[in-house]
Formats: sequence, structure tokens, C-alpha cells
Amino acid sequence: MAKIKKAVDLKPKSLATVTKTGPKSGEMRRTFKGKEIVVAVNGTDGSYSWDGRTFKSLTAVARQITGYKAVSGPAFFGLNK
Repeated sequence: MAKIKKAVDLKPKSLATVTKTGPKSGEMRRTFKGKEIVVAVNGTDGSYSWDGRTFKSLTAVARQITGYKAVSGPAFFGLNK
């Protein structure tokens, strides 16, 4: 039952809010465990920034946020819908 609860907690209640700040850059916002998560998207090199660190993929960001290895970045941010 605990595994099911954890899986449910990873699913966003709604889609992430995506804001464009340039032609290929922007930011994504999502609430996770009561905290607002803001991830910057760097359009020039395709990287993502969160908490002062840079990541090569959205999945790497989601893994760092959640602490789970088996999490999809697009699914975590609700972008697969």
C-alpha cells in the first residue's frame, strides 16, 4: 500500500504551468509536497535549471526533486497529457 501511495504522490494534480521567456526558453512550475517547484528551461543548449544546479534532462530534475530513480520528467510535470 505504501508503494501505491508514493506513486500517487508523484502524479501532478494538474499540468505544470509553462511560461515562455524567450523563443526557446521559459520556466515550468509545479507544486510537489506543498512546495512550489520552478524549473528554468534554457533554449540555447536544452538544459534545465533548478535549485541553482543545471541538468541535461527534465527526468534528471524530477529524480533530484523526488528522490526516486524510476520517475519520468515529462510525466512528473504533467506534460504527457
